[in-house]
Amino acid sequence: MADSDVLERTGLTQLVKQPTRGANTLDQIFVSCPTAYSTVRVVSSTVRSDHKAIVAYSTRPTTVHKTTARKPYRRVTPTQHALFMQYVSSSTFKLPDVTNDSQQSFDCFYDAVLGLLNMFYPVRYVTVTSRDPEFITPQIKAMLRRKNRLMRAGREEEAGALAQQIGKIVKRHNSTQLSNMEHKGGSKDMWEAVRQLNSRQTKARFVDGVTADSLNAHYASISTDPEYIEPYLKHTVIKPDVEYVSEWSMFNALDTLHATATGLDEIPAWFLRLGAPVFAKPLAQLLNLSISTSIVPVQWKQASICPVPKTTSPREHNDFRPISITSVLSRFSERLITRQFLYPAFLLPPCSLSFTDQYAFCPTGSTTAALISIFDSVTRLLACNNYVVVVALDFSRLLTAFDIQPCLQRWHSLTFHMRCLTGLLTTSGVTSTVLGTMV
Repeated sequence: MADSDVLERTGLTQLVKQPTRGANTLDQIFVSCPTAYSTVRVVSSTVRSDHKAIVAYSTRPTTVHKTTARKPYRRVTPTQHALFMQYVSSSTFKLPDVTNDSQQSFDCFYDAVLGLLNMFYPVRYVTVTSRDPEFITPQIKAMLRRKNRLMRAGREEEAGALAQQIGKIVKRHNSTQLSNMEHKGGSKDMWEAVRQLNSRQTKARFVDGVTADSLNAHYASISTDPEYIEPYLKHTVIKPDVEYVSEWSMFNALDTLHATATGLDEIPAWFLRLGAPVFAKPLAQLLNLSISTSIVPVQWKQASICPVPKTTSPREHNDFRPISITSVLSRFSERLITRQFLYPAFLLPPCSLSFTDQYAFCPTGSTTAALISIFDSVTRLLACNNYVVVVALDFSRLLTAFDIQPCLQRWHSLTFHMRCLTGLLTTSGVTSTVLGTMV
């Protein structure tokens, strides 16, 4: 069929105007919108062929230049662990005593712990480029450079052992990333995650008008109540020297800490786990003092936010879910108060409150239990009815306009520890920061 017949029957337009084999135009591209392609070129083929290749693209591709950034990290070795344990076990070392001033005691404790961390595990810097894969963390980049130095020095056995260690860390990181995927979502998302792990460049997500500064302002506006009035401390018969957390329970909690993200207080979980014999006693005293005085330290009110898109194509600030990374000690205290005070209050609620249909924030509640209950209710209704109407409400944006005052008024009716309730009420003024540039 001639080119003119193709154009008449289909209405398409031929883009190639140059010969592709000798003096003939044998390779052609027919499109419905020729103005969408700004550049059409005929170039030599990369394979052995007498035909030339055609390159056509709608917009001129932007050249992605490699960018570099200096990232901090801490080198952790068994030798450093031994020196740290030897120092803290000496008779000359002693952490500051806990006083009646809760915030001052926390400040002294953090200064002492950060001093130990910087003394034995100083902050180092390594250059990370934009072409590095996602699993190349600053720690792995430093290990790779050390392996190269060992190879150049002829110390192949040490370099091989370090390479095996790097491989285990990368394998563990990739396994963790893939294990978080939803298997029921289909193979498309799974292969997308695999391609992202194998690619050298991560897919950046740019949203017009959404930056780190604008997200900080947005989260600050929805988290701040301009009419907030700090409540008065309730006078109760609770003694200030009550032991809510024992030294032994604190040691067990620190000794079994899992690897988790570090908050803005810069105290990693592995350091708390390593120094559990030393940190257990002062931390138990500080937590007991915080509960007794209903004072939450400033270090626990600070969080870094990782914005996660709620939709596949976010367009505004409300389309990002704020994932707050608080300090490790703050998360531990939240779990303690929840299990020791909040869960028991749900077991014997007053007559005015009912939690029979609540599955969130309960000891045995989960989304699976909620779905089972809904399915059971629908099945029972269908046994005696022709149809059942199920109304599903989307509360994904509820927190952006949530009024906490009615919720706190209902908390007052629970058999709840008043010191903990007052401490929750005084946690206003939380500082949340989106670290880095929003991409």
